[in-house]
Amino acid sequence: MSTPASTPAAEAAPVLPKSSSRGRLAFGTRPKRLARTLTRKLNGLVLAVLAVGGFVYVVARAAARDRWADDPSELATHELVLAANTALGLAMYLCCVFRDPGKVPSGWSPFADAEEARANQHSLVECKRDGGARFCKKCREYKPPRTHHCSQCKRCVLRMDHHCAWVNNCIGHRNYKSFLLFLVYVVAALIHATGILLLRGAERLFPPESPGSALSGSGGVAGVATEQKTVEERSS
Repeated sequence: MSTPASTPAAEAAPVLPKSSSRGRLAFGTRPKRLARTLTRKLNGLVLAVLAVGGFVYVVARAAARDRWADDPSELATHELVLAANTALGLAMYLCCVFRDPGKVPSGWSPFADAEEARANQHSLVECKRDGGARFCKKCREYKPPRTHHCSQCKRCVLRMDHHCAWVNNCIGHRNYKSFLLFLVYVVAALIHATGILLLRGAERLFPPESPGSALSGSGGVAGVATEQKTVEERSS
């Protein structure tokens, strides 16, 4: 019994929906891969960034409590702003570390006919300006426009910007927004913390004179002058 011949439409390369990998983390949906992914993602640089950020936050908070100990309302404002920027920056940083930057859908092809794709596989020229069909020789798959192969991640990344060693991940289509928000929040937190530390350091180096000390100093000078005048009168 003969089987019907396959049509070109049936042999066409499958194209996954754009939202198929949206929001997916680097360890996917399998909990058993969580421990392995945490070990792979949390390298020395990532742990160093987390440690330095926590240290700066603790020191700045202690300086704020020391500076505004007599003003609870202003202290609460500084603590709230500093904690909010730090927490948001930490959340965006973890998104950059663990979120998948963007994976090319399996079997994606710019051609509607799979036979045409196989025929043109060895004769394609990479076009970077006109957005033409591009083929990755390492992944052995077609690449959509603005997709590049990362030698560190060993795969192609959608709309790849760069591979950031500080997040141990590529910055691409899925985590580019998180990376920009991380920069905004961490810069705001660092400026706030630096201002608190500089203000407290200046007060420690150049402490303001209290009114009591100023009066006692002027009284001491006046007392010395009176005593000298008395001694002169007695001698005369």
